[in-house]
Amino acid sequence: MKSIDRALIKYLTGTGSKVSVQEISIYATKHGDDLIDTLFMILNKELDSYTGDHSLEKLTEAFNYMNVILANAEELNRKYLLKRLNKLSTKLDRIEEERKDVFKNPEKVHDEFFKLHERIDELREAADKEDSKQFDFMSYLIKESQNIAYVEFTLKKLPHLVNIKDKNGKSLYATAITECLDTLGEDEEKTLYLINLISLLQSQQSFKISENEKRKILNEIYQTLEHLSYNKKVAKQNREKIRYIEIIKEMVKQENEDNKDIESIATKYNIPIFFDDYITGAVTLVQKPSDKTLYPDRELITDYTVTIDGENAVEIDDALSCKKLPNGNYMLGVHIASVLGYFPYGSEIIEEAFRRNQSIYLKHPYQDNDDDYSKVVPIFPYEFSADKASLKEGEPRLARTYFFEIDPKGNVVTQMFVKSIVTSDKKISYQEANHILRKQDSDNPKLQQTLLNLQEVATILDRKYKASDIYEIMKTSTYNYSDLKVKKKGAENIIYQCMLLTGTRVGEFFRKNNYPCLFRVLSLDKETDQRTSEMIDLLLEGNEGSNLERISHLVDSIYPKGRYDTEGRHDGLDLDYYCHCTSSLRRAQDILIEHALEVCYDQEPTEEELVELREEIEKRKTQINSRNKPIDWFTQEYNRTYQKRRH
Repeated sequence: MKSIDRALIKYLTGTGSKVSVQEISIYATKHGDDLIDTLFMILNKELDSYTGDHSLEKLTEAFNYMNVILANAEELNRKYLLKRLNKLSTKLDRIEEERKDVFKNPEKVHDEFFKLHERIDELREAADKEDSKQFDFMSYLIKESQNIAYVEFTLKKLPHLVNIKDKNGKSLYATAITECLDTLGEDEEKTLYLINLISLLQSQQSFKISENEKRKILNEIYQTLEHLSYNKKVAKQNREKIRYIEIIKEMVKQENEDNKDIESIATKYNIPIFFDDYITGAVTLVQKPSDKTLYPDRELITDYTVTIDGENAVEIDDALSCKKLPNGNYMLGVHIASVLGYFPYGSEIIEEAFRRNQSIYLKHPYQDNDDDYSKVVPIFPYEFSADKASLKEGEPRLARTYFFEIDPKGNVVTQMFVKSIVTSDKKISYQEANHILRKQDSDNPKLQQTLLNLQEVATILDRKYKASDIYEIMKTSTYNYSDLKVKKKGAENIIYQCMLLTGTRVGEFFRKNNYPCLFRVLSLDKETDQRTSEMIDLLLEGNEGSNLERISHLVDSIYPKGRYDTEGRHDGLDLDYYCHCTSSLRRAQDILIEHALEVCYDQEPTEEELVELREEIEKRKTQINSRNKPIDWFTQEYNRTYQKRRH
């Protein structure tokens, strides 16, 4: 019996974890009839032994899976499926009649069977009608899963579904917009999900919309706006709803427009490119911390400090120091550029950073100049992130420093998180650092010794912390700055281990003190991990030396995605506590953690402050998680547009 069959049996009989729509979709492509057989086997077996003592809710999900199979199977015996559905319906009636004296609660049993009959009728209709079946499937997937990743995966696999219409001729796109307009203000998380869904549909290369339909949608939007703002008092009450509708309006207006500059593409995904004058003006007022007396609450770092980055890095947000102590331990210093040292949390420039969510790194420039700055859409103006706050060599900067005393076994003996002023003694690239580590012939003894100390610590930590093998494959070639890039050699491994240790220890501080925090979470189950391992083995079979980057892209379609949450562990890194806190210049999540440290570490928090922080983190969680996908879609469309222009 195949692993997918075993997983279905365990889940539908209440003894295993849920089988994802993605997994069913993949397997159903070539094996739809086999999966249908398995599902009917489960249904019949459960019904044959049914005594009326428990709910049959799990069995109704068997029909959900059948809908997924109908939409994804390349070949399926629909006539045989209809015949089996009819037999199952007859069987339900027979069981209810024959066992009515056995069931303790016949009315409850009737209700349970009625639900199954409803699902059978829905499935019969879907199997009978090809077009409506596909629309119903997508509608179900969108409404029930509320998981953008599932919808995106399905559209990649079956791109024509993006343009399907219901029996009245209304498109999936128009339906999503109507639902979004109808539900505004009820649930912010659902609103953000629907806006992301609209962006996803627009991002598909096969997406089409007629000018007539575009006019109808815009007319519906204008009518809604008029209803919400017919006078100043009503408009003030509905300002949040109006803000969202304006976003949707601009997204729709961009469709079918010939001018595909970066701003028009970004508007479709609600991504700001350039900064308002107010933000750029605020940056010009930032003073560099040249005078320590202006910052009495900050510690002046005197240890030799080095920054290690890519040759083209423009935002230097982390520096390292490391020295051996007389007791044989190491004192590791991880120095992270502070944002809240320059701007208070809640200020307009911080709010703008949260709206942008993370710096976006493009393959091609979007401005006239072809320097490194022109390939990044930052969360802060460059005058701040690449100059005044960047940990530039020889210039003092505000930072949050994490000190860890580490013994030769990798245990953290003591730790301290301090607000600091740090001056980088040397900026080097990964290549330069690796050359020094290999040759050990630097003309700078302090630099060489610091790098050697860092390498020894990284080697110790490498033995202490072990990520999942699959996760390492996935993240070795990642271009996503929201995830930690896994590198296991030289200077890259030094950065990886130091950032990993910092995120782990900061996360542990919040968890052990029961303080609110937004963790980086990745949930895996053993069966999913096993099936993914089997897929990798199959891909590698007979292809020794295959490109791991290519394999990681293939596996990425079914591998669970990381997210931010107030609870949960990171199974990929095999860590109970982990948070992002080492990149405040280019990731809004890290600013939130810096704020949480100000509340919970730099002082003794009051109950009122903890309640306020917990509410703030819950709000930011929804915002941050909802922004990641639109950034991906924007990047993909921009890169496609740039390539077309070049040719």
